[in-house]
Amino acid sequence: MINLETEPRFKEMMKCLGFKKTSRSFIKSSKDIILEMMFGYATNGEKHVRYYSGSYFIRYPQIETFGKKLEVDVFPLGGLMGYLMPPKSGLVEWRFTESDTEDYYLNVVNEIENAIKGYVLPFADKFSCITDFVYGAEMGAFHNCQYDHRAVAIAYYLLGDFPKCMLYMDKTLDFYASQSKNNEDAEFLKAIGVFDDDSNLTNNKNYINYKKFSDRMRECIDL
Repeated sequence: MINLETEPRFKEMMKCLGFKKTSRSFIKSSKDIILEMMFGYATNGEKHVRYYSGSYFIRYPQIETFGKKLEVDVFPLGGLMGYLMPPKSGLVEWRFTESDTEDYYLNVVNEIENAIKGYVLPFADKFSCITDFVYGAEMGAFHNCQYDHRAVAIAYYLLGDFPKCMLYMDKTLDFYASQSKNNEDAEFLKAIGVFDDDSNLTNNKNYINYKKFSDRMRECIDL
């Protein structure tokens, strides 16, 4: 069965696109970012069949380095390739079987190459520095991606825009607070006078963790 991660012709195709093979992925480095791609598969319950899908991750070393100073691991911007491809509706899979012909295999690899060149690389180019990254966050360009709200705050800090950094952290804390568990019950208890505003946040791990992070960031800004 073909394994895209180790198959020589697939590795050569990725090399031609500027990627280097690592033990678990393919990486392409530029001035301010590291683009990482991974290809995993599912069988969907079929024997001798693999459905491969691709994921991309855009890492900003400046942000990650600063995050380590705060003792936090900042997650990269990224997601499934399918969300970058028309109709941007989710998972796109490429099917491989043990009985595939050489022509079929090469055609599928060509499809993956075109998808990378047509969607992943342009997306990475569009957000190839931290200035573009915060602009993308501001404009809502990442609704089909995963990204770290801590990374956005750090980017503002590194750009020297402390007011936006503070404002972004405040808005993020408000967002997490609005997602407190049992919010409806909390509103009822508050209405009858037996609810403390802060008590409902004690079980909200997103709020607690981001609050700790934002406190550290504020200390950096105040220095």
